[in-house]
Amino acid sequence: MKRIAIPVLAALALLVVATIMLRPQPANTDLAAEAAAMMPIREMHAKIDFTKLPVDEFEDQALVFPTTARR
Repeated sequence: MKRIAIPVLAALALLVVATIMLRPQPANTDLAAEAAAMMPIREMHAKIDFTKLPVDEFEDQALVFPTTARR
């Protein structure tokens, strides 16, 4: 009986040590809290006043995209 009990106890102890050593680490809650504090995209777009945005000036691209076809 002692011959069976020693390996069983050793296996049980090994299982306990492995469970303690290999348990999952807690997730980083800082990133989750920061993501939850962000404003939803639709709400951000609703707050933008498009009349206050600067007007972009485009260069003349006639040389890049000519309007007349070449022969």
